[in-house]
Amino acid sequence: MEFTTRPPTRDSETLVPLINIVFLLLIFFLLVGSVRAGDRAEIALPSQSSAGAQAPASATSFVLPASGQLEREGVPVSASELASGAYGDVVLRADARAEARHLLPVLAALAEARAASVSLVTLETASP
Repeated sequence: MEFTTRPPTRDSETLVPLINIVFLLLIFFLLVGSVRAGDRAEIALPSQSSAGAQAPASATSFVLPASGQLEREGVPVSASELASGAYGDVVLRADARAEARHLLPVLAALAEARAASVSLVTLETASP
């Protein structure tokens, strides 16, 4: 009677997939941690000397006063009217006292209207 013997198993072979997975996880977390941008980025704010920059001649001009009511050539314009229009280059002149809550819907409407470019120009407020 002949007995078949099982080949001896190696214990080290069962650890190789586990080591591979741990190594891949280590690489993944190292890459994800290094791709994230730092919170302390230094930025340079524009100076008032940029007010002399020339806008394109064919640009459509809008004014956003401190009251928050968008105007084009003195006529009030709603966000829905703005979104339904077709614009190339847009120049948006915003009063320095205008709040961001008035500006954001205007920018969203211009994005919806697919404006080619939007230039934001701030106006100086009169000193008290």
